[in-house]
Amino acid sequence: MTTPDPTATPTATPSPASVPAPVSNGPKYYVATNGNDGNSGSSSSPWRTIQHAADTVSAGDMVYVMGGTYNEKVTITRSGSPGNYIIFAAYPGQTVSIDGTGISLGSWDGLIRINGASYIQISGFRVLKSSYVGIMVSGGSPSNINIQNNYINGAYSSGIYVERASSITIDNNEVTGAHTAGAGTENEIVSLVHVNGFDVKNNKIHDNINTESINAKMGSSNGRIHHNNIKPTSSAGVYMDPFTEYQENVEVYDNIIHDGPGASRGIAVAVEGGGTIKNVKIYNNLVYRNGANGIVVDYYADCGNDPGTLCLSGTIDNILIEGNTVYQNNAIGWDGGIINKYSKSTNVVISNNIVSQNYGNQIWVVGSNTIQNNLIDGSTGTTGTSYITGSPQFVNPSSGDFRIQSTSPAINKGATPKIAIVDFDGKSRPQGGDYDIGAYEY
Repeated sequence: MTTPDPTATPTATPSPASVPAPVSNGPKYYVATNGNDGNSGSSSSPWRTIQHAADTVSAGDMVYVMGGTYNEKVTITRSGSPGNYIIFAAYPGQTVSIDGTGISLGSWDGLIRINGASYIQISGFRVLKSSYVGIMVSGGSPSNINIQNNYINGAYSSGIYVERASSITIDNNEVTGAHTAGAGTENEIVSLVHVNGFDVKNNKIHDNINTESINAKMGSSNGRIHHNNIKPTSSAGVYMDPFTEYQENVEVYDNIIHDGPGASRGIAVAVEGGGTIKNVKIYNNLVYRNGANGIVVDYYADCGNDPGTLCLSGTIDNILIEGNTVYQNNAIGWDGGIINKYSKSTNVVISNNIVSQNYGNQIWVVGSNTIQNNLIDGSTGTTGTSYITGSPQFVNPSSGDFRIQSTSPAINKGATPKIAIVDFDGKSRPQGGDYDIGAYEY
């Protein structure tokens, strides 16, 4: 099956987490499999190891790694500076693999680890078979980190893990085969832990094992998760949970989250440990054919010492679910398409969504909700106000084309959007007399 890749960035979306494009103004150094760490590091006299380069360079330097396989762990502790990033990059047009075969990492370590350093870019590598994390950012207070254009495969734990950092960009990476530990580690495929300011975009995440695909957790705030193509494991494609901390201002938009097995969910906002999450905007996403719910507000907190008992603790407030297309989720028969299961949640708005042919209820809620102008196709559950029913008349849903046809009842039936003023393709809303319902404007 072919699914369209997300490409457009809504111009109306604020950019609280954007990291300036890295600039390297210093000398260029080279690493090659036939080099020597006693060399000068020039193109004609390259170093042998990436680690030697990391131990040598200064702010503004560029490290080009030539094609080949490097069986080493790389730890980066030297920082760049504003306008003078340290950039580690595969040489253009060459394939560079950093292979963890036979390298035993301790827990909470990465095959590539940025340890307390800032103003760093990692670009273009194949990061393979890490015995813990593929690429890790942690230690101290790292900031202004750009992880882009990497292929990460076979990590025991997370493919990418970022902790207690700020101004983080994770862009155009492919993460697959991660979390080989299964239930043996608590991290996710892409984990953001207490991160302030993040931009996770244009990534392909698929064929991983038994955990959330992207998790912004434990206070991770002021960030965006967008234009990713995610095939979940038997868990959520995008998950947000403050645990015991305070978390706010996260936008999740223009993602494709599809064809997850078992108990996979598309997008979930939840409380697990009594914390607070608020000001979350979920819009213009395509969420289809996942095993469980499409979009869900939920709770998973354990009560006291009894891990088998769920309790209502924590705060979920001001959640906007707008202009999404949610189709044929919940094959295992849990709840349905768009669900609010948390009775203490407040100010949840569910508006202008197409919710079609999900098993169970299309929309089902408890708590404080505003539900309006949704197109409901299938068993209704909760309808709200100004809803319409009937087939949305997608162009070709079996091939992942959820544009609407000219005869769709979704046309001109939406409420004025709070944030989704362009559609999934970047087309301005409205195109006709009024706003359309769903991720696409006709």
